[in-house]
Amino acid sequence: MGYDMHWADQLDYSEPGYFRLNISGMGWCYDEMARRGMVFEASRDGKPEWPDVDYDLRDRLHGWGDPLEGAELDQATREDKELRAYLAYHGPEIPGIPGWKFSTNDGWIVTPPEIAYAVKRAREIPAPRRYPNIWRDWVNWMEQAAKHGGFEVH
Repeated sequence: MGYDMHWADQLDYSEPGYFRLNISGMGWCYDEMARRGMVFEASRDGKPEWPDVDYDLRDRLHGWGDPLEGAELDQATREDKELRAYLAYHGPEIPGIPGWKFSTNDGWIVTPPEIAYAVKRAREIPAPRRYPNIWRDWVNWMEQAAKHGGFEVH
């Protein structure tokens, strides 16, 4: 089990838009991000309900299966847009990345503004002594992800 992340504009898990951390690696990175004020914990109160999505159509929209056309294409496009808006939801007006985006593998989208704030905070404090290379790679990858619509957490 681990965290597979890819740039939001890249649907596959290929380089350079792919980054993976195992459970302990993400736990350590999350703790470091929390220590630096890059993530915040907040209630999901006010968060919209998970949209109703036909996942078979969504898979086909993204090239897995028979191509779509007509009403099915329209439905899949609309539902995909609704789902992506839901997965990018930020919540309260608190800068940083909502912690829940690292709590499941549902494809949460960490947005460019969230990343920009997090990277700024990351660079305000020297790299940690423990795992400095992992930290450097993580922060640099996030910074690049901001140029690609953010990143998805799976």
